[in-house]
Amino acid sequence: MVTPFRAQKEALARMWRDDDRVRVGTVYTFQGGQRDVMVLSPVAAPDTRPRTTHWVASQANLWNVAVTQAKSQLITVSGLAFWQEQSGLPALLAARSAPLGAGEDGAPTEAGTPGPVAEARQGLGHRPQRT
Repeated sequence: MVTPFRAQKEALARMWRDDDRVRVGTVYTFQGGQRDVMVLSPVAAPDTRPRTTHWVASQANLWNVAVTQAKSQLITVSGLAFWQEQSGLPALLAARSAPLGAGEDGAPTEAGTPGPVAEARQGLGHRPQRT
């Protein structure tokens, strides 16, 4: 699980402390190492201050790590409609997202079919990265 905020990381780590299969951290925890499944908790929601939402949305490194480090699945725990209304990478990711277990049309996907994660990863591959 990856999140931009240390307080969210600590709360999630407490919740999952008894499950050694789950690693919780900020974006820097996961740089350079892929995981089968990445769970992104961007935290921002409709009642979040606009300044905070803008900051989260502008963290290209966070979104890049979440997408590129997921080998098979990226699960974003957030409000899809909220992020669809934002700009930048979060809006791009939300536009290519589907509810868990569903394709872009809402129907169940077949195993092996490229889905929104693969498409988003391809789209990010052509974006310049700041290191």
